[in-house]
Amino acid sequence: MSRIKVESSVVSHRGWIRKTNQDYFLLNGASIVEADQEKYEAKTNTREKFQVYGVFDGMGGTVCGETAAIIGAQVAKCYKQRLLGRSIDNVEKYLKLYFKDANEAICHMIDEKKIEESGSTAAVIWLYDGIVYGANVGDTRIYLFRDNELKQLSVDHTQQALFSKMNLCMEANERHKSKHMLTQYLGINGEEMVIEPHCFKIQPKHKDILLICSDGLYEKLSDEMIQEILRSSTNIEKAQQALLQQALNLQSKDNITAMLLQVYKTLF
Repeated sequence: MSRIKVESSVVSHRGWIRKTNQDYFLLNGASIVEADQEKYEAKTNTREKFQVYGVFDGMGGTVCGETAAIIGAQVAKCYKQRLLGRSIDNVEKYLKLYFKDANEAICHMIDEKKIEESGSTAAVIWLYDGIVYGANVGDTRIYLFRDNELKQLSVDHTQQALFSKMNLCMEANERHKSKHMLTQYLGINGEEMVIEPHCFKIQPKHKDILLICSDGLYEKLSDEMIQEILRSSTNIEKAQQALLQQALNLQSKDNITAMLLQVYKTLF
């Protein structure tokens, strides 16, 4: 019988423009501790039956965006603690409940602070009993690198993606203004819109690599560039450093976060 081992590594950089890092992450327990430091790194190696990973990109101003992203990560961490050691019959049900609870927690923060707008994207991966469950809201992405080919598993919840899906044309100036406008995110007012995460489930193969990244990375690096870096790197730590450095070289203006998970199937 085989068992899943996951080697994971993450790097988060505030980029060249912003004074703080509104990206936040959860690396099966580890997370950013100081948003004002330029760069943060972490790595883990585990065979746990239940593992939780995620990247969250705050929106709505420096302080409130950072707070929303932190809440998204904290609720995910609470779900791991709550479900750890339990037999879960329906992982997808709990994954959707996580998004509902995280959304409500951020809405509560918005009400308490009496602010007009705040929120966070969320792209999360749960590994349970050897199966990968993933979901996202917003434009933080999840990719699968398998057999030297890169495939996006997440769906971008943006006005641009919505118009493309409907085969509708937008004027150039309107396209520019709404390119990053999100149609789904954590912090949606339930009276105005229902939060609907995109969910997926895959059976991992030996040496699969999963990439979770914020738009600060892929806005500058095409899928082809990401794929080539993953192909040419000897391990995930070198790969993520190469991804970050390339984004910085190309003058990415946003916060940059890249999380890589490599799956190994081992014998007991």
